Amino acid sequence: MKKLILLLTAAIFSLQLTAQKKLQELKPARLGIFKNGTSFVKREGLVTVTEKSFYIKAPEKVLMGTYWIFVGKDATLNSVVVKTDTFKISKNAKSLPQFLEANIGQNITLYGNADNTELRKLAGKLLQYDVSSETIKLETQTGKTVVVSSGEFDWLETAGTPKDVILTDDIVPIAKVKLNKEAANALVSTISLEKGVQWYPSYLFTVINDKEARLEMKATIVNGETEYMNMPVDIIIGNPEMFYGQKLDPVCIEYLNERLLGSGYADNRNSNSISLTNVASQTTGTYGNETYDWSNNTSEPGKEGQKLDDLYYYQLGVVDLEKYSRVIVPVMTANVSYSEIYSAYFPLHSTELEGASSVQTYHSYLLNNNSSAPLTSGAVLVMNAAGQPLAQSQLSYTPVKSNSDLQLSKAIDVPVKNEEEETGREKSNIKYANGTYATKITQSGTIQIKNYKDKKITIRITKRIDGVFVSADNNGKSRKIKTRDDDDTVAELYWQVEVAAGTKMQLQYSYFSLD
Repeated sequence: MKKLILLLTAAIFSLQLTAQKKLQELKPARLGIFKNGTSFVKREGLVTVTEKSFYIKAPEKVLMGTYWIFVGKDATLNSVVVKTDTFKISKNAKSLPQFLEANIGQNITLYGNADNTELRKLAGKLLQYDVSSETIKLETQTGKTVVVSSGEFDWLETAGTPKDVILTDDIVPIAKVKLNKEAANALVSTISLEKGVQWYPSYLFTVINDKEARLEMKATIVNGETEYMNMPVDIIIGNPEMFYGQKLDPVCIEYLNERLLGSGYADNRNSNSISLTNVASQTTGTYGNETYDWSNNTSEPGKEGQKLDDLYYYQLGVVDLEKYSRVIVPVMTANVSYSEIYSAYFPLHSTELEGASSVQTYHSYLLNNNSSAPLTSGAVLVMNAAGQPLAQSQLSYTPVKSNSDLQLSKAIDVPVKNEEEETGREKSNIKYANGTYATKITQSGTIQIKNYKDKKITIRITKRIDGVFVSADNNGKSRKIKTRDDDDTVAELYWQVEVAAGTKMQLQYSYFSLD
């Protein structure tokens, strides 16, 4: 009797342990995608709690410090243990032995090409299938029991749709979540920043008339190994900060055997830039003082997005992102104003190479962002009003009420030439450490613009000088520019002038340097 009680107790304990170790699923509930391959993922689900614990899939490639678990109002979190363990995992049947394993207890018909004509067709109730020996045990319609190898058969037939899911033991990374008190179930959600999804913007700029154009933006979403079906998706525009943008969180199973990029705070800070400041509020479904209902997403392409601090969110609606797929989604359409502009740039020391220097002039559209959203950098196809392509250009990041150049072509009929000469040399009042005085050298220059077009043009001229600005005619101005190589600054002269059709114009300037 005692032995029987012990056996029953062990069986009950085993059943409890099996129930407790069920791997429960949290499904993706919302996806916010940045351009740099980072995405904000919210997952949620109702889980069954046994002995204050439940098991969910462990995080795989979440970024440092971004993985958070929330367990609802009825219980609080005690601890989370991440490790690998053996669990029963559901898998889709793909081979005949796997379909046999999935359809035990079903009435089936097997067909084969065996030499024994009696075994070419076998119908009845599948009683058992032994995976290791590949042996079928089947009760025929006449009440006989047949034991035969599955290798004798090539295909299976059922009256309805065969079951295609099997349970198999597998070693998987799991997170054992322990609560502070007992509960029957818990509404669980997780948030994290992860790698694996990226979006690319592209634009279609179509001229309407000489002042207005239609601008359309689409998003090409590139998805990796995780499937997001029937998913509310946001794409995010902005240049936020992420200190650990390339570093895995140590909670990840792959943390010890995979390094995304180098190590060190400086490397991380200089690599990618995405911030948690603006997405942390999504844990409660709020942005600052504005409440946002994740479940009520009625945004349609072409409608305005939502500005959140320094970021801009476009809600794309519900999108299916299959594994390793590319999905194109229309985002917005707006009418914008533009004007024609020509430009020429003379870099530092450009006129010292040959005494006189010519540079290439470019024809562009100056797009004015009079929409309500910033325009992120991306490729743009420029079309004229007749639907003919003018250029494949690049649109740079353009804030609201700002402008950006869409470069169209080289303007070979607007040549620009720069000449410079020394026009003065005198002793200055600046004394060096060796007792000598610096020499002040004055340089005077001329920039000549010729307009061979049959229309008046507006042209922007930029000229960098290694010296101190003195003067410039035609409303020329000077500004300080930091060089890209170091923290030194140089002076930059710039003009924006109009040149009538078939005429030429000269711009005069002067500056001095010390020798």
